[in-house]
Amino acid sequence: MDTDELIPATSTHDTDEPTQLGRHAIQAVCTKQFNVAMYLRDRERGHSGDSFKRRRVTSERVKTSFRTKQPTLLKECAFDKKSVEGLDKIFASAWLSDGLVAVGTKNNKLLIFPASSAGNRNIRFLDIPLTTCDWMSSSIPESEKRQRAATTSCGIHSISLNPSKTRLATGGANACDCAVFNLPTFDAAQLLVGHQDWVFGTAWVSDDHILTASRDATVKLWKVGENGINSHPVESRQDHTLKVRDVKYDADTQYAATLSADATVKLYDPNSMDVMDTFSLLHGQELVSMAINANLVAVGSQSHITLIDVRAPHGSKQCTAAHYIPAVDTAYGVRSLSMSDHVLTSGSGQGRISFLDLRSIAYLPVRGGVQGSGCMPMDESLYLQSGEGYMVADGIYEEHFAGTSVCSASYTHAWDPSGTRLFVGGGPLPYGLRGCYMGIWQS
Repeated sequence: MDTDELIPATSTHDTDEPTQLGRHAIQAVCTKQFNVAMYLRDRERGHSGDSFKRRRVTSERVKTSFRTKQPTLLKECAFDKKSVEGLDKIFASAWLSDGLVAVGTKNNKLLIFPASSAGNRNIRFLDIPLTTCDWMSSSIPESEKRQRAATTSCGIHSISLNPSKTRLATGGANACDCAVFNLPTFDAAQLLVGHQDWVFGTAWVSDDHILTASRDATVKLWKVGENGINSHPVESRQDHTLKVRDVKYDADTQYAATLSADATVKLYDPNSMDVMDTFSLLHGQELVSMAINANLVAVGSQSHITLIDVRAPHGSKQCTAAHYIPAVDTAYGVRSLSMSDHVLTSGSGQGRISFLDLRSIAYLPVRGGVQGSGCMPMDESLYLQSGEGYMVADGIYEEHFAGTSVCSASYTHAWDPSGTRLFVGGGPLPYGLRGCYMGIWQS
């Protein structure tokens, strides 16, 4: 499939390796107070590194300082309702590059589009047929086809890129499978077949090894090859007693974490697939989202965000190595989480986007006000509110919700590679309602 018109060439600026001047500048600005405007002004004037010696700071401090101030600058650019008409609930998303976004929907569509199209009425979506990665007719027994046919209606819950960004993994045409595509061509690479229920999560361990988590309560490790069906995972584990809602891998610590409806988080060593540790959660309702960054695991529930330091000792019955932070939406739950630098971004069941400073365990203000304690009730200055999006006014809506305002849940969100734009996707939370919300928040 030719996608050259949609996928931009890699920019020469897309690199973590700074120039010589950049190295001096990045190490520049003030050890105790950092002024972004001053840093940018001096850089534009071409000042040498010597002029920055009095204001040394690491690149991480530059990014962290900007990130903690950024929420107040973000403005919503929602997709036009006409442009998303016919789509049902965005469950998964990922940035393929600085200008290209991939999303997965409840009605099992994998769509690619340029981020610049946000707010436009006419959007060119590239619809990737999941059936191009499906060789069921020739390789799967008829008896298994019939058993699996009833499990195709949950949609795409995960999109993940391998470390080199040469492959994309997502749900298959059958929700029990994981489909792998080569990038940037979107040619089918392999179909991973083995789960007996919906695949909820995927996480790449390396360029050719991936973990999948399923509603069948299993976690599987696969070696991804080229072409055909792969029905032989490297390892399959069933250490949870209920469905596994998510799986994440951290490259720095080299462990994987799984989240289950049995109210536990388990740590795995992907090399052996042995369980390294188990953490029982105090808040166990509506466990659908998780994020990890080094030794910190964040879990979203109906009423709280739980932060677990996996290095700390804990009891056998309940995780004591944790902070419990009330969510900004304690009635409708935390639906999406991500961690970057020292900020935890969360999306709620009512479309509220909040930003938790992990150093102070406090929500960052987004519209004036002061930093909010994680132990205090939420107020409107501590979250951004997404728009309603598109709603299908069918019989269910007319019978139960006519005349009422239904918010779109933030089922997924993703920061772009630069960390300055936030894609948010979702749809109505009540069961049976159909609709869609997509927006990009940027300064």
